[in-house]
Amino acid sequence: MLYGIAAATVTATASFLLTAVLAALLRAPALRLAVVDRRRRRPVPLLGGVAVVLVTAVVAWAGDRAGVVPLGPAAGRLLA
Repeated sequence: MLYGIAAATVTATASFLLTAVLAALLRAPALRLAVVDRRRRRPVPLLGGVAVVLVTAVVAWAGDRAGVVPLGPAAGRLLA
């Protein structure tokens, strides 16, 4: 049980940090390509959702591949 809690904590922390890094990296292209919300005082980039989706897929794949979190055959269709 303790192993499962530790694995979930590490997975959640890795997901959060990877999403933050990827969202920061996608900020400049979003501003350059004008993928922004203009209803505010300054433009807000809208590619943060792409970062969340990519990191979710990568972490799910890595957890399944490592055997830490076996997802089963239907997980790929669910993520897609």
